Amino acid sequence: MTVSAQVGAQLWLERDTPRDRIQLLVDRAASCGIGVLRIFLVWQWIEPQPDSWSFEMYDDVFAAAAARGVVIKATLCPDSPPWHVGTPGLVQSGHLDLPSTTEQRIRIRRYVHACVERYSDHPALAQWILWNEPTNPVVRPGGPNPRRSGELRERWADLLRDRYSGDLAGLNNRWHTGYAGFDEIPFPEDIPHPAHRSGVFFSFDPWLAECQLRAEALRDELAWMNESIRERDPVTPTCFNLPDLYRNHAGLGYDLGEQATAAAVLGASVHAPWHLGFADRVEHLPLVAAAIGMLRGSARGRPVELTEVQSGDVYRGSPHPGSVSGPSLAATATAASP
Repeated sequence: MTVSAQVGAQLWLERDTPRDRIQLLVDRAASCGIGVLRIFLVWQWIEPQPDSWSFEMYDDVFAAAAARGVVIKATLCPDSPPWHVGTPGLVQSGHLDLPSTTEQRIRIRRYVHACVERYSDHPALAQWILWNEPTNPVVRPGGPNPRRSGELRERWADLLRDRYSGDLAGLNNRWHTGYAGFDEIPFPEDIPHPAHRSGVFFSFDPWLAECQLRAEALRDELAWMNESIRERDPVTPTCFNLPDLYRNHAGLGYDLGEQATAAAVLGASVHAPWHLGFADRVEHLPLVAAAIGMLRGSARGRPVELTEVQSGDVYRGSPHPGSVSGPSLAATATAASP
């Protein structure tokens, strides 16, 4: 089944949400004309113990949705493994390494396959979201970087060889360094002497190369997730939603044109209360529309969508929340329409 409705809603569940509560929420959504519900397939709840799988609550959601003609956008959470993989207490959106380590990928693929095999043929399934709001942000110089995996170090050497066409002398001349081989070149934060790392007068080409590295790592991780889904479901559309489109793309690890190739649909999260704080409230809707235009300009002909938009009050958001009025929602939906 494909997503046909223009306006959907997030159905956030807790791991002990009872069946009658799920049925009530799905019924109310359908009664309001909402035809799409997005849920998170939280890994910590699905595999609470190693190789022990629990899908009962999500089975109830899919069944209730199918009964009311509502479709499901199922968000995978490969970025937030359960305690027995090493990240206790984190529900979603906390990736460990990009690219994932070989050991992490074994566990991620098993989780992804379990979810996809469970629901790929379900009549309510409309879309797989690879993971929520993927980024690969820069870590400011002057301190340790927890995102530097061994796999990333290998890619760093390969990227520099390609970037300088194997000309190590050219790199050393440009960077004011004297490395004897590409494999010994550290990440940019470790190049300056410790006494100089808080300064600003150093070569910026290492950091430009590092921006390319993070963008490529994010693209390839998304593509690998997409491939993992396709191993069990070759049909259902896939998507991912990038946040903070109005921030520095290099700092977030974005290359929209390249990353758009990683899934069938390019999506975004645009939350005016905290993403658009630089603008007056009257400008928020035009900026949401412009963000969709940014996606279309980068999607290389693929469909785009506004996966998340914050409306109404929210505890952690802002004293100036978005409106939930009919005209406001209609304008947002129109901006996101093909």
